[in-house]
Amino acid sequence: MLDHVDGLPDRHAKSLHSADAIVVRRFSPHDSAVTLTRMLHHAYSDHAAAGRVFFASYQSVEDTTHRLGAGECWIASEGSKLVGTVTLAAPFLHPKGYPAPSGAGSFWQLAVAPSQQETGLGQRLLGVAESRVAALGALKW
Repeated sequence: MLDHVDGLPDRHAKSLHSADAIVVRRFSPHDSAVTLTRMLHHAYSDHAAAGRVFFASYQSVEDTTHRLGAGECWIASEGSKLVGTVTLAAPFLHPKGYPAPSGAGSFWQLAVAPSQQETGLGQRLLGVAESRVAALGALKW
């Protein structure tokens, strides 16, 4: 096993290699909102323990299902294990007072399982969201 990757500290070597095996795809009707909700809770558990309130740390399965219906959900999996997600919409109907112009896109529910944090998976998911928002025709601002 390599003890370093591209000049990164040794602690990143194993996780970066496992990140290469991660598949990112659209959430499908065969996927589980229960499993997604559990992963969201797990991904945000450190924040919750520190007293920082993020909706993903406590949302219900019904909340997750509602949020899935408001946009495109993309998931990242390593084998059969769900390790990341992001949901997006473009254009997005922003609530009053939201700091974005009409017709802009948005993303939410960006989460990476603790086992994959600091591997670049979050950046990869953000790249998927940005690409899809652009492809769906959201305004640039």
